[in-house]
Amino acid sequence: MQENKLLRLNKFISNSGLCTRREADVYIKKRCITVNNQVVSTLGQKVKWKDLVKFKGKRIFPYPFRFILLNKPKRFECDKSNPKNIFSLISKSNVQGPLTCICPLKNQYSGLVLITNKILNGTQKKSYLQIFHIKLDNDISKKDLNEIKSKSTNPYFSIKSIHHIKNDKLNEIGLEIFFDDNFQKLERLFKNTGCNITFLDRVCFSNLNKKDLSRGKWRELDKKEIKF
Repeated sequence: MQENKLLRLNKFISNSGLCTRREADVYIKKRCITVNNQVVSTLGQKVKWKDLVKFKGKRIFPYPFRFILLNKPKRFECDKSNPKNIFSLISKSNVQGPLTCICPLKNQYSGLVLITNKILNGTQKKSYLQIFHIKLDNDISKKDLNEIKSKSTNPYFSIKSIHHIKNDKLNEIGLEIFFDDNFQKLERLFKNTGCNITFLDRVCFSNLNKKDLSRGKWRELDKKEIKF
């Protein structure tokens, strides 16, 4: 696995963008570098990609952080437990390091997902503004939509807008919500009104949309787009 790949410590440091290899050797001699919380002062040491390397107490990584926006098709998992997963769709990208998905979609849902090699703080919960196109198995009234909105007071589940997309299709909903990835709660709110979600597509994620990104395609974010 790439996480266990060995490389020289000075290359690890230079790959992070902090400095050149020669400058990294100077920092190592000055005891500015720790590996797995142990000070290192010997040149030529090798480390693993997954090792905890810090420069003056701040963690660094052996690759630049990158973000990929993918328009996920249905029936693709957002983790690697199943061979049919979103990471197989971006196999030709040159992003280094272990990849993870921010706010993953369930297998049966489609739309925008964000993939990154940035190490995320798993204990820090965060919500993002998202827009969904939803289809239900039954019509839903405006009264029930207002009732659903009234139950979304959690900062990690706060509906900004919920409405029928077309007046003649009362089972198609547009939903704008500050949301993490608690799809069970979202499904339960509709189920309490006698409706089940049969189709869900994430059309916007934070400041990102699906413009020029057909299903199954991806693109890398530029620096101006990265707000994560």
